[in-house]
Amino acid sequence: MYFILKSEIFINKKNVFLQDDLKATLTARNREAKQLTQLERTRQRNPSDRHVISQAETELQRATMDATRTTRHLEETIDNFEKQKMKDIKTIFSESITIEMLFHSEAVEVYTAIYQNKQKTNEDLEVFRNSLYPPDDLPCLDIVRANQRHLFRNPVS
Repeated sequence: MYFILKSEIFINKKNVFLQDDLKATLTARNREAKQLTQLERTRQRNPSDRHVISQAETELQRATMDATRTTRHLEETIDNFEKQKMKDIKTIFSESITIEMLFHSEAVEVYTAIYQNKQKTNEDLEVFRNSLYPPDDLPCLDIVRANQRHLFRNPVS
């Protein structure tokens, strides 16, 4: 439970960073698009003014570099986020599987003990049955005589 909460906090913090990076990337791309349209307007209005066109091209290059840099940073942040997410998922699954394996191994131990006790009960039942019924090789008359001698020698008080 603690690990899941810790992971959720990590994800929430990362979401804030991702949102900030995404905003910065979108802002840089919008700025790049504005610089491109401004350069095109400058070329249409003043095709002969090389100084103004050069400044606009320089601003466009800066905006393009900034957009590329922020896009690369956003991609790295997303990659790191996905790597951490996969690591967390693997850890959660691993812990879950370990818990389930422990549960089932303990269940097997319990069932083994139950089975062994059942086998002992069956053996005890066979011993009990054998004590109730005399062996088949003694004739019934011999059994009665043996019991009579035993009763006459040891009278019941």
